[in-house]
Amino acid sequence: PEDINNLALFLQHPVPPAAAMDMATIRGSWTVQRPLADRPTAPAHEYALEDLFVVALHDPGAVLLIHGPSREPIVQIPVGGPPHRIAASASGRYLHVVARNGKVALIDLYASPPERVASIRVGFEARAVGGSRHADSVDRYVLAGSDWPPQLLLLDGMTLEPLQRLDTPLEADVPDAELGDVIASPWQGTFVVPVRRSGRVLLLGETPPMTVDALDAEPTLRSGALAEDDRHLLLPTDSRRVVVVDLLEQERVTDRTLPFAGAGQGVVYRHAEYGPVWVTGSMVSDQLAVVGADPAAAPEDAWQVIATLDGPAMGSLFLATHANSKHLWVDSPLAEFGHASQEVAVFRRDALEDGFRSLPIAAWADLDDGPRRVLQPTYSARGDEVWLLVWSTADAESAIVIVDDATLELREVLRDAALLTPMRLYSVAALTAAAAPLAMDDDDLQSGASLFQAHCAGCHGAHGEGDGPMAPHLEVVLKDLRSLSARNEGVFPEGFVRQIIDGRETRVAHGPAGKPVWGEFFGLDEDSSEVSEALARERIDALIRFLKALQREPR
Repeated sequence: PEDINNLALFLQHPVPPAAAMDMATIRGSWTVQRPLADRPTAPAHEYALEDLFVVALHDPGAVLLIHGPSREPIVQIPVGGPPHRIAASASGRYLHVVARNGKVALIDLYASPPERVASIRVGFEARAVGGSRHADSVDRYVLAGSDWPPQLLLLDGMTLEPLQRLDTPLEADVPDAELGDVIASPWQGTFVVPVRRSGRVLLLGETPPMTVDALDAEPTLRSGALAEDDRHLLLPTDSRRVVVVDLLEQERVTDRTLPFAGAGQGVVYRHAEYGPVWVTGSMVSDQLAVVGADPAAAPEDAWQVIATLDGPAMGSLFLATHANSKHLWVDSPLAEFGHASQEVAVFRRDALEDGFRSLPIAAWADLDDGPRRVLQPTYSARGDEVWLLVWSTADAESAIVIVDDATLELREVLRDAALLTPMRLYSVAALTAAAAPLAMDDDDLQSGASLFQAHCAGCHGAHGEGDGPMAPHLEVVLKDLRSLSARNEGVFPEGFVRQIIDGRETRVAHGPAGKPVWGEFFGLDEDSSEVSEALARERIDALIRFLKALQREPR
């Protein structure tokens, strides 16, 4: 009672001002353990990176790498504090680890064994980190967020050198703003940061000095999930609202009401009947919500709750599925009842209405003592097995239980002294897939190439070198379009190129007399004779993808 009384009295005090951590202090904490010149240029070991699992160990302040096929621990890497969030770089080579005490570690998976190659402290308490994802900035930047003091740090992606610091309250009346997440947009060189309490979603240009735009949202934003299209970001809140942000257009699309409060990050997959969906649970409800997430093919169901299911218990944190699986796994480690926190629920993902089967994961682990809470089902790269943590306190034994996804039978139990207070479990394959730039298939390139040859090659030449048959008759000398990135410090100037191609915003009709304003021309629907913005955007996007493919490396 005395402790409760003291805590209640403490909470009634106003929030104290955050202790300062300026750029000089941050730079003083920066260390490069392995310079770039001394790092391998290819994996220096025989492990396939997609076969690795990484475990966050709370009390040791370290991460443990395990080789999936052999089940053997590879190395335990200190990260300076209790690891909270782990993300991969866009290339899949590096892991970014942020600890609760504000320390960030860069781990090189090419090293033998993998090792920490750089570290820095960005605050006194932190929970958010992410690397640049756009195709033009692979592994170039890392954005780390500190909750105390509330600030964001832009770091060099290869060394963690601090490049810029940004205070995140942005408003004087929100001194204790917290960062819900850091999401790198694959569409532009932009980081997206939901800021709790301020009710804003920040859009940060990743190139220093960072530009800052903000979207109004909800005050209790949480970590979100990208829809299957990699374009729409769903951000749940502590209330029943979920906010949808369009990363391509950089605008808030809508917000919807869920059947419960405090939704989690959830999972996205393609349902046999509903198409792309987002399924989420909650810490404060035993229900699951299925939300339509295909605005292109099923706009009537987009962002609507299309099904509500009974889950195993309140207290869910993680859901998991895989493209090669028929199952959806749901944990409930925070459940009030012991049996629910020690089991995992498995649904048939295309027949969710049939209910779930509970698997006795903690019992299979056969541990003698401890809470034995089961959390974070994690698929192998091939989707044939699921790994689950069985967490216990530091004075008890923890384990990893591996289950056959097809038969739902026990495969193996990993018990090792190194598994001390395991709080998070990730597949490197899944982390890398989540961080990878957008894939561009041959059809994408062919569409842009066809448009370029039909409308641009006459002046710019077949390969954009400025040597088209019309070029000698122009009053200006055309620049080599293959060097757009090289002339812009290695970054493709997408916004500028889009503006020039479109021509409507600045009323530019570049080219010889008689050439149209291309934004209107590309948007012209031949059937209706009207200008379609969607069609114009589609064709300009295709041209931009083709121009990106033409770019030469800066010399």
